[in-house]
Amino acid sequence: MRIYTFFKLLPVVLLVLPELATANPEDESFLDSISLEELLDLEVVTASKSAQRASDAPATIYVISKQQIANRGYRHLEQLLDDIPEIEIQRKATAEFNNFYSFRGISGNDKVVVLMDGYRINSPTGSPQVIATNFNLSDAERVEVILGPASALYGADALSGIINIITKNVSADSSTQLHVSGGNWGTRDLSINSRYKGDDLSLMLTAQFYQTDGPNLAEEYPDEFAWFNNEYSQLGLVQVSAFAPPDVTLTVPIEPYATPTKSHFIHLTGHLDQADFGFVETFESHSASTGLRPELNLYVKDAVIATKVQNIYLNHTYKSRDNKLNLQTSVSHSIYELLPESNFKNSFSSYNPGYKYGKGETSKFEEQVTYVKDQNNQLTLGLTLESITSLPKTSDLPFKFDTNTPAELQGLFYVGTDIVDVNGNDLSVPQVFFEVKYENYASYFQWQSTLTESFSITAGVRYDFNTRYGSTVNPRVAGVYKPFEDWTFKLLYNEGFLAPSPYVSLQHFGAFTPTTDIDDNITGLVGGFWHLPNPDLEPEELTSREINITWDISDNLRLNFDYYDNSLEKQISPVLFFAPEPGLFDGTFQGIPVLVAEIPVNIGTTDTNGGTIKFDHLGSFGDTQIVSYIAYTYSGGELNATNPLTYSAEDTYKAGVEVDAGDWSLFISGIRRSDTLHQRIDNNGKNLFSPGFTKINLYAKYEHQLNSSMSVTYFARVTNLLDKKHYNASIEQLQGFAASPQDPRAIQLGVNLKF
Repeated sequence: MRIYTFFKLLPVVLLVLPELATANPEDESFLDSISLEELLDLEVVTASKSAQRASDAPATIYVISKQQIANRGYRHLEQLLDDIPEIEIQRKATAEFNNFYSFRGISGNDKVVVLMDGYRINSPTGSPQVIATNFNLSDAERVEVILGPASALYGADALSGIINIITKNVSADSSTQLHVSGGNWGTRDLSINSRYKGDDLSLMLTAQFYQTDGPNLAEEYPDEFAWFNNEYSQLGLVQVSAFAPPDVTLTVPIEPYATPTKSHFIHLTGHLDQADFGFVETFESHSASTGLRPELNLYVKDAVIATKVQNIYLNHTYKSRDNKLNLQTSVSHSIYELLPESNFKNSFSSYNPGYKYGKGETSKFEEQVTYVKDQNNQLTLGLTLESITSLPKTSDLPFKFDTNTPAELQGLFYVGTDIVDVNGNDLSVPQVFFEVKYENYASYFQWQSTLTESFSITAGVRYDFNTRYGSTVNPRVAGVYKPFEDWTFKLLYNEGFLAPSPYVSLQHFGAFTPTTDIDDNITGLVGGFWHLPNPDLEPEELTSREINITWDISDNLRLNFDYYDNSLEKQISPVLFFAPEPGLFDGTFQGIPVLVAEIPVNIGTTDTNGGTIKFDHLGSFGDTQIVSYIAYTYSGGELNATNPLTYSAEDTYKAGVEVDAGDWSLFISGIRRSDTLHQRIDNNGKNLFSPGFTKINLYAKYEHQLNSSMSVTYFARVTNLLDKKHYNASIEQLQGFAASPQDPRAIQLGVNLKF
């Protein structure tokens, strides 16, 4: 099967290469001043925590420069990631974190780490987090995207990829940039980026604010929202439960359709002498009914999920006089919070606000020592100490969590239990909070050596000891071979692990309902369905093998091919229990009988395999530069050797053409994706799926130089240019769409002012 997967990619080469190879590199119409190597082979730091060319980096890595970010109109991280091969985004896929990501067939927002200048800025305790308009790229010098595990350097959660946003040189000359844009559905996007350079102190501030009402999908997709249009909007009817017959309904107040989204991004960084410091805050709020069926969920404005992450860091660098020894000492503190206003209004909460709360904090110290023995050998050693506290996402709360009062003193009870029985006994059940505190201690070692002029090797290992789940060891070995000037071969072996985060192992949710006697008198409580904790989970372990080949066919044409083979063992998945299971489920929760329990367990192995063929081309017509690419990705695999891979399309094409004429530029990008399977099974035992689609986006800008120090740029962005109705796979189960309806055409106009 895997040999077939490898060779399935070859027909694309045979069909496309002859056409592209006819390009004449000696033609005067091609640029003489720049080559694809200079355009694509940029300096990177993420792959080995030291500066090197992308072609030498021991990883499959994509680098997007600041010029490409500007010409392609990437305002937010999700826009950039959408164009990276082997990354698949299921938009509007889940109520909790909106977009759902898969890297090389391995799905989950908790399996990738987002860094800014090497510091983690997504959830520090492993909770899945929104990656959307809350990560702004206004101050990005470049973005480095590594595909594959990176636990040998970065530890937990660096399982399927690393994204590192490298910001602009804070010590550059003082300048300010303003961005104002707007579009349909009341969309507003504002930002400021300002740099100050003094004699000793340099500062840079970026602040971005985004807001949109979003499209009315009930109007755009009348079939999928038939219940909303015919039953809820007209009569105020909703279904009682996904487990009850559809004609068992309730009447609730009627409100207009609303799915507001808000986000902001704040980044303050500075440099003083040999020290760097910074603060990052991301915030995002979206509809709590995202991806969910309207017969069981209310699409109303105050049902939202809101998260905030804050990170503050300080780094000091020491370099010896001979530049052979480099010491970096850093401390950081991160806070993740599922904010108290977060609430669902659905069948589980009886269509009343079911509030949620969660919080995680991490304090981290890291010491990294880099020793350059000679021009061919470099050693890197590191030590990290982390102290973590976490209050995992709560069950539904009857009222907002008070962040100023200890949880156990707030009188919080499980929704639906504030009743008395026939004898006047209070049946309310106090909420349980699974707050945990733990530490993580780690050390890592890496050796980089250039053995010959054409061959270099990187070898490393990291050891982690966690007071919650024990120890793990993760090695890596990478060889980079350049037998000819135009060819580069990379052979990579990596191991990674995903720690069982408090979110995964300790969150719980469900509903209690009253039991009655033959006279309808309340006699007690019963739990129909509950998701219960499992504190004994083990880390998921990933073994990855890959080959990467780059051929510079000419100064203007590059072919890149990669093939990967992954095995994810001890995969954590929820399992349903309809009867007591010793050690996991005794048939009750809080002493109350539970009919069906869902519990996360280490079960099964997911194997993913596939690869990408990508062509990059550089050309010109006079003073106009044209950069184009086309990539085909095959993604295959199975769970436990029998079940198909979900949330990753088998065939994906991504292409783009970037035209840069100096004052103006144009970028047209497209994506074609085949069917994407859902985890849910139909009555015939087959997976439900989201149908394949094609989507085209356009971005155009014109820059006018007002004077020597001031310029203004006008731009237009059109997403889903052809206004095609399309769907993404939802990860929601009984209450969700199998195929979640996506936005129609979006148009945004704006202006940038630099001075």
